Amino acid sequence: MVSGQTLHGVKWSYRIVEPIEGDGTQSSLLFKASVLPKNESTRVPTWSAIFQQVAASSKANISIRAVIKTAQPDDKTARRNLQREYDTYCLPQVAKSLCFREMYDIIGDPQNFDDDAAETVPCLALEWMDSTLAKLSYTDAMHSYTIMKAIIETVLSGSVVLDGQNLVNTDTKPSNVLFSNIDTDCPRFKISDLGLVYPDGSRLFAQPYAMRAPEVFEGRPHVHRSQTWACAAMLLCWMKPGVLGLAGNKCPMFRESWCIAKIRRLFPDWSPSPIDNEIRLAEFRYSEELINDLPSDIKNITPLEDELKAACPLPEVRDLLRRLFVIDLEKRPSAAEALASEEFQALAEKARRGPENMSETL
Repeated sequence: MVSGQTLHGVKWSYRIVEPIEGDGTQSSLLFKASVLPKNESTRVPTWSAIFQQVAASSKANISIRAVIKTAQPDDKTARRNLQREYDTYCLPQVAKSLCFREMYDIIGDPQNFDDDAAETVPCLALEWMDSTLAKLSYTDAMHSYTIMKAIIETVLSGSVVLDGQNLVNTDTKPSNVLFSNIDTDCPRFKISDLGLVYPDGSRLFAQPYAMRAPEVFEGRPHVHRSQTWACAAMLLCWMKPGVLGLAGNKCPMFRESWCIAKIRRLFPDWSPSPIDNEIRLAEFRYSEELINDLPSDIKNITPLEDELKAACPLPEVRDLLRRLFVIDLEKRPSAAEALASEEFQALAEKARRGPENMSETL
């Protein structure tokens, strides 16, 4: 695709503005686009809440933006992920949920997603958001109850919606949480990139390393309560980059062991469940060697309580993360239970009371 090219969707047309650079891990192609009426009418589309707001303003010359997402025809993995994302958006519960980035339109024939002979790959037209959580400075948001509550509520609510469909999102990370209106009293956060949504319990070794739950490192499948851990880990990684995951690791052979060692530093009392896989056993044994002869990147990690006190000034957020970071899968709350918990309700109450609460923690 090139700048100025016009694509025609089912509902509207889209003029490509420029490519969008991702976080380096995605296999899809992303483009910024302007949304165009399909005829000479200047009537603003009504299938998006954003467009409804513009229509109410009577400013038909406002440029409405979208993200165009597609894949290279010869990249089978990217095409499968794109089809999986499209199929997920076709679920009514996902399509109507406000916690997921909206899918505006489909460009091309959906049958071509898995047609190896097709010369072009269908495109998804998706809601434009200002930026990602990965690019939002934590120091600028760390005292805001409103922002912290909105992030956590969005990610947990997305897990609840997918759990209702017996699905899990195995690509939770800061770059897949989008935001707009961050400088207002009503910041909006949404989940993006649904190409790695799978049936609950169907995937082993799922999630980015930093967001991977203990039971997944033990060799058990990723399930809906693993999502609760992923939400908490994502927030902690945003607060203190490198505290979980591969950061600091110099040897690709020991990626899992490195990540396991970090979790064991955060949770010194973690006793892994019995493991009958020799590869998994070797990974845990080497993680013990790392613990006994600590590299500096791991030595600097302290127990969770200390890390939370050092990184997070809001006691309600610390309480909620403590509630989500439960090693034992059976004792860890589901996303729905987390949203109903006293800890989340306390955070929501602080956010409801507004900015004046910020001074209480400064």
